[in-house]
Amino acid sequence: MKSMPVILFSLVVIYMVFFLQIDLTRYRSVQQIWNLGHVFLFIGLSYLFIKIILNRSGYSIYTQFLLISIISIFLGIVIEYLQTLTGRDKSSYDVLLDWLGACIGFVVFSDALLKVNRFIRTSFKAGIIFLSVIILFPMVDIIIDDIQQSRQFPVLVANESVREISRFQKNNVNLYFVPNPADQSGKKQLRIDFIPGQNPTASLGAFNRDWSSYNYLSFDIFSPIPETTLNIRIHDLQHEYTGYQYRDRFNYSIQLLSGLNKIRIPLADVKKAPFKRDMNMQKIQRLEFFKLNLRQPVYFLFGPVKLEK
Repeated sequence: MKSMPVILFSLVVIYMVFFLQIDLTRYRSVQQIWNLGHVFLFIGLSYLFIKIILNRSGYSIYTQFLLISIISIFLGIVIEYLQTLTGRDKSSYDVLLDWLGACIGFVVFSDALLKVNRFIRTSFKAGIIFLSVIILFPMVDIIIDDIQQSRQFPVLVANESVREISRFQKNNVNLYFVPNPADQSGKKQLRIDFIPGQNPTASLGAFNRDWSSYNYLSFDIFSPIPETTLNIRIHDLQHEYTGYQYRDRFNYSIQLLSGLNKIRIPLADVKKAPFKRDMNMQKIQRLEFFKLNLRQPVYFLFGPVKLEK
């Protein structure tokens, strides 16, 4: 009966993390905190496994730790696969969070750890602290950038910190910052390398969704080659609910010349782009840059991407 609160807690976390349908895409920091549910879930599961099986097994502390690591990673992989059946994406990072939760649970609840000498206990605890720092660092990094992005708005990408690259989802592209020789203030340019393929895409979705108070989307693009194109698309939340139909979003092909190109897109055109409706400018979900059926690699240099009145 002493395990009943842990069982109930684990069931609640399972429901919240994997089945509760909540939109977490607006703030990445909220999404990262929500993902900590994986850690708490596996702390609870490891507690049950330790109390019911490991503490009665007589195995050494190292064998017990190995067992709980293998089982937690295997169970994490299975959960990620089952999660795809609910319409969610699988994530290897979530499996790491699952393992971290199991390791924390082992250090907190293992009776075997209490029976070994102080040096081994301290080593396990120090190791788990170090492991937590390593695994949770990307999460903290995203939370810091999320705060910075909210301060930068209406600038969507300011080219001030390497953390800003985490705002993009990438498909056959590489993103990194390079020095801008024309800017003496130290600001850099975002370089996007498009790799040959069907639709190499840099997809930006981490920003304030409300664009209704602004008139233009503007940015500079440096092209190293003459007379080429770069495609962009913008869509709102409703577009994602209606099957991502081509005529239900803003599609635009930018004609680029060699050298610096100044781009200024009227948001009135974006609003009127969907067929038979207006785009909801208070719930913009994504801005994508992509190339179609690319056969040769190409790169472009971007200045800050921002909204203007």
